[in-house]
Amino acid sequence: MRIKEILSRIKKIRQYLKSNEDISPEPSRLIEYDLLDFNEDLDEAWVKIKALYDEVLYKDKYWHLFYEGDFSTLRCSPQYIDVVEDFLDKHNINYKCNGAWIDGSHVVEKYKKIYRNMFHTFSELAIHLDEKDINVAADRVCHSFFNHIFYMAKEYREHFNRDGGQHPSSMMWEADIMANLLIYRAYYIGKYDTTKYIQRNYECKLKEKSEKVRNN
Repeated sequence: MRIKEILSRIKKIRQYLKSNEDISPEPSRLIEYDLLDFNEDLDEAWVKIKALYDEVLYKDKYWHLFYEGDFSTLRCSPQYIDVVEDFLDKHNINYKCNGAWIDGSHVVEKYKKIYRNMFHTFSELAIHLDEKDINVAADRVCHSFFNHIFYMAKEYREHFNRDGGQHPSSMMWEADIMANLLIYRAYYIGKYDTTKYIQRNYECKLKEKSEKVRNN
């Protein structure tokens, strides 16, 4: 390993320790990697993810991974960065280390320890889940969350009181939120995909134009 790489890694760890206000044995801030151009072949990517899990990540009680289209985002505990990077290098996976995990969602940042645990649990479920069980598993995840917050969600549930009574329909309340989430996700995904297509199309046009200029 080069001296510069060692110094860079030491610097990242120091920055992590300095920025981590939580000094408990279970820090909220993990080290984040972007696995670049990782998902061209999804089957091959999944084989590598499971191999990384079998070799390293099964030891880490906070690791999690997000599919982000062309790339994936992997987060792991700081003590595993050496073995994770060794695996990525050995399997010729192009990656970028973003340092300590700082989430783009202010809600995730606000409840970071809880989301860290949920993200880890969902990733573990994905590793072990049989494909035939996906729909039921997704239903259990969504229903459990809405069921658990029913007591405290006073403003949300009061619109579903039966005949003005004190006992709202939990099923109607849950269905209404799910419907709103469905519309929001469809809008967000459509906006994201459209923007991505326009950007890719623009980059292709620029490349074609530069090639024409070069050929002329």
